[in-house]
Amino acid sequence: MLSQLFGQLRIDLAVDLGTANTRIGVAGEGLVLNEPSIAAVDPGSRQILAGGSAVGHLARQMLGRAPDSISVVEPIRSGVVADYEVCEAMLRHFFGKARRGRAWGKPRVLVPISGDTTPVERRAVLSSAHRAGAGQVLLIAKLKAAALGAGLPVAEPVASMVCEIGAGATEVGVISLADLVAHRSIRIAGREMDQAVADYVRRHFSLRISPRSAERLRREIGSARDLP
Repeated sequence: MLSQLFGQLRIDLAVDLGTANTRIGVAGEGLVLNEPSIAAVDPGSRQILAGGSAVGHLARQMLGRAPDSISVVEPIRSGVVADYEVCEAMLRHFFGKARRGRAWGKPRVLVPISGDTTPVERRAVLSSAHRAGAGQVLLIAKLKAAALGAGLPVAEPVASMVCEIGAGATEVGVISLADLVAHRSIRIAGREMDQAVADYVRRHFSLRISPRSAERLRREIGSARDLP
């Protein structure tokens, strides 16, 4: 999927800024980074701890364990940038990890965004990526990127329906002749499903489970249809 996308768009990096996870793909190599979209910061200075490296997996380990002097921040909410400064710092660290052993200066970066992203939200993504070290930043509708990556005939006069369910938003759209001809996005997605799982377990078994346990149950035994 990634090789198809890189080949058609001539980019160095593809960055999926998700509510729950940030994924980075490198041309010719595929997926090289998949880490939680969170950061541990000092509430006063707003600086990321551990010299700017307390992001992703390291920050996730602090969830529920950090003292009051540490804030664990999620800079992406419902699929859009909610905290510009933290997003920029998080991206800078992730770019550094993806760059290791690779010769490039300022990479040409592709960032998929929601089809209903506002101009302000688009500028936030562009600014965060540029300030984090990207050269040229290209934006593409998430559904169009997914269709290209899946090898669907997006440029042909046929309709292809794509559904993308993230942690913070769900998008459904129809693509034809390289254009997103119909689109709908709602702010109900994986996290709401996880909460529904946790609520069910609490009501029926008098047991409280963590969000991560609820997510695991959804992923491993969840089904979109009734099972016998």
